[in-house]
Amino acid sequence: MKHLTMSELIALRDNEGTAAAREHLSRCEMCTAEFERLYQRVAALKALPEFRPARDRWNVIRSDVASERRRARRWMGMSGVAAAAVMALAVGVSQLANNNVQASTEQEMADLMAESQRLETMLQSVGQPGRVMNGLTAAAIADLEDRIAFIDAGISEAQSRRYGPADVRDLWEQRVSLMGALVNTHVQQVGYVGF
Repeated sequence: MKHLTMSELIALRDNEGTAAAREHLSRCEMCTAEFERLYQRVAALKALPEFRPARDRWNVIRSDVASERRRARRWMGMSGVAAAAVMALAVGVSQLANNNVQASTEQEMADLMAESQRLETMLQSVGQPGRVMNGLTAAAIADLEDRIAFIDAGISEAQSRRYGPADVRDLWEQRVSLMGALVNTHVQQVGYVGF
């Protein structure tokens, strides 16, 4: 048995419902109860008091607006001076922070370059001529070497175009990470002695 929807109940309340809906309403207790609740809701809403704005408040509103404008003008004068002071302070702090960040970035880059050099040296000592490696290891090594070459090109371009130190540092971080992976791959490779 299909019950009436809210829109069908509203249509019945407004005397616009279908004959089938009226017949169902007369036989169904649940729909009748919902129809009664709908009437009670409408009656409760109609019983709410009406709120109207107070009359003749224009003089009070006009004086409030005028006093608010006076306060805003005073505040604007004081805030201009305060804003200038804050801007001067912000520029000074920003300059100091930039100097500290640049020094920190340069130190990090120097550390990354030293680590890269250490890994290069380690890679030269790990590589053993005459060792045979499986295809997967050879492919992994070739991929890592290609990625390192790509990063090296990026570092060279970044330095020639005078990119920011943070950009160059990020490239050095990637290079050190790839170099570490390359050294680990060489160390862990399963080698076969060539004939």
